[in-house]
Amino acid sequence: MTARPFVIWAAARTSSTNLCLALGAENEPFQAGPPASRLAWAYDDWRVTGDVRPIIDLAKSRTSFKHIPEDFDDGFNQALAEWTTLNGYQHIHLVRLDEVSRLISLDVAGQLDAWWPHDAEARFAELRSGLRHLNPLDVPRLVGVSKNSRRSWAAVACHLGPVLTVTFERLTAREPLIRRPELSRLRRFLELREEFERLDAAMGTGGQDTGQIRDLIPNIDELRRSLA
Repeated sequence: MTARPFVIWAAARTSSTNLCLALGAENEPFQAGPPASRLAWAYDDWRVTGDVRPIIDLAKSRTSFKHIPEDFDDGFNQALAEWTTLNGYQHIHLVRLDEVSRLISLDVAGQLDAWWPHDAEARFAELRSGLRHLNPLDVPRLVGVSKNSRRSWAAVACHLGPVLTVTFERLTAREPLIRRPELSRLRRFLELREEFERLDAAMGTGGQDTGQIRDLIPNIDELRRSLA
């Protein structure tokens, strides 16, 4: 439990779901899915009517949750930021410093329909055995995703406060000397009452490790050049 509610603002493929579950927060209440989350209808209504009452109700409930702003309009995100801040929320900005790896993970997960570690492990084994093959990365789409992620965060950041930025690379590092200081920062910011060891164990399991199949992806250099 935390002294104050919080929002995790994250891009896709930053281990945000793992962090969300480890902190006991609700995972993307407005997401369309599949499956649709409990408030997916609220975003559909907002796009037609601009009705912010579901946002206000969620903020007043002081429910902690995760949100991926790139999946929503700026106006919706800004209303969410303003109303949660007004109701005493703290904000975590979860970023992945290695943007190339994030986008590779996103494309590969989509191609293989492997969004969870147990699915990825089986699909990666099939790739290495030759039973599956990857298509080239969709570089134009991924560059667009990257630009949209940055733009979405810039549009919402000025409406938030207070904010703590934490990184995927440190939170999920295998080395405790890297991971634990970042988790300690997070714990102090949120005034967490949970046992530190439980949180550390949850984040120390690592992610899907898409890097193990990089040699099977044909056009990583094209993606790197396009992002540069």
